[in-house]
Amino acid sequence: MLFTAALTSATLLVVRHSAQALVQRQIEQDARNAVLTIQGVQHQREMMLSRRADLLATLAYVRNGDATTIKDASQNPGNSAIATSEHTEELAAHQIEFLPAEDQGVRC
Repeated sequence: MLFTAALTSATLLVVRHSAQALVQRQIEQDARNAVLTIQGVQHQREMMLSRRADLLATLAYVRNGDATTIKDASQNPGNSAIATSEHTEELAAHQIEFLPAEDQGVRC
């Protein structure tokens, strides 16, 4: 009887230790996944902010630095694309000035 109790206790201790180790590994994996997810979201946010800054800079260039246009665009980013698309040809003409000579004659 004593042998059976000792064997049962030892088995329970091994099972308990194995279960704890498994739970610990799962918690660590979930924490790593959460960190990777947060880093991915941060990267996407940085890219979005960079694109928005580029769009505002382009809009400022197209509108010759008109402060009211830039202010309006920064407060309502949905209108920025419309305002910029109105001046696409003008912007394209300015961009061609910066192309190497061999690329200036090529039109898309």
